[in-house]
Amino acid sequence: MVILWRILVNSGKHAISIKDAISIFYLSALGRYIPGKVWQLVGLAYLSEGAGIESEVAITASLLSQSLSVVSGIVITAGILTMYMPLYVVIILVLITLFFLYPPVFNKLLNWVSMKVRKTPMELNISLFRIVALFLGYLLAWFFYGFSFYVLFKALGIDITLYKAIEFFSSSYLLGLLAVFVPGGLGVREGILTILLKKIGVVSSIASFIALLERINITVTEIVLGLFGLVVFLLKRKP
Repeated sequence: MVILWRILVNSGKHAISIKDAISIFYLSALGRYIPGKVWQLVGLAYLSEGAGIESEVAITASLLSQSLSVVSGIVITAGILTMYMPLYVVIILVLITLFFLYPPVFNKLLNWVSMKVRKTPMELNISLFRIVALFLGYLLAWFFYGFSFYVLFKALGIDITLYKAIEFFSSSYLLGLLAVFVPGGLGVREGILTILLKKIGVVSSIASFIALLERINITVTEIVLGLFGLVVFLLKRKP
């Protein structure tokens, strides 16, 4: 996710190192645990300016990143919908989602999001090739997230396919992300994950334990990387 965000940022006038990208991305990401989730963008703008990146570029890259993450997340979790609706309906929904990648539509979507978040329009011209390339990158990012979840299952001695692990993690994380007024998707992600795990026969208590363990895993990772970002930020402020 950081690499993809850095690619978007570096398409502007100035470029940042991977160290600064990790620092800015994860230190600002701690803002998602504050109600409203706008604090992540506020932190992103402030930290980016400190690294020589225009706040406009950083926020635009972040909104673009979030949009691609959501669209790719919907596509990669489409299999779960077949549990609740006919296959042809799911296929139609996936095609509609992919339609949002069409540049004129995608740019209008980003502009709408920008107006909601920043109250200012976003001017962005991005080619279909670049959108598709980034979209594939975000699909890969979801795969790595799901693979990490799969490894957790194996460590606990619980049998699950890699595809299901990717699907379950992505859908629960995505719904937690879309729950705007819930800090960090707390409770939403765990609840969805527990329900899905019970669908494949995991005992309720074990399913809840796995959901909680995954939350701890991600939170600790984000805090560690956030502290790394804080250290880098403080060192840069030293004379």
